[in-house]
Amino acid sequence: GSYDPQPQAVTIAGDAVTLDAAAFETGKLYKFSAQMEGSEARFLVFRQQDGSLSTVLDACQICGSKGYMQDGDYLICKNCNAPIYVPTLGLGGGCDPIPLPSQLAEGKLVIPAAGLR
Repeated sequence: GSYDPQPQAVTIAGDAVTLDAAAFETGKLYKFSAQMEGSEARFLVFRQQDGSLSTVLDACQICGSKGYMQDGDYLICKNCNAPIYVPTLGLGGGCDPIPLPSQLAEGKLVIPAAGLR
């Protein structure tokens, strides 16, 4: 079955969103929402099987900000039902979510706000 979590509200502090990297379970989709200049920016975090964290916008260049839900090892575009294989998250192109730069620092996942615009 599909899994579509409600976005968790996060705040932008010092030009970045900072999240606790340890909070993410492997293979589970996390959705966040940040208020930015009067609009909502939604993004996704996914911990891959190798332990790495993928960060992407909850939107693609083709379908816009309809967003995604999870079905097992795939994210499904809510607009056109295109399946996105989760190991490819961050590569972009087609209906893949728009890549969102991030970095890990001292156990924190740091996402520069510039990528959310």
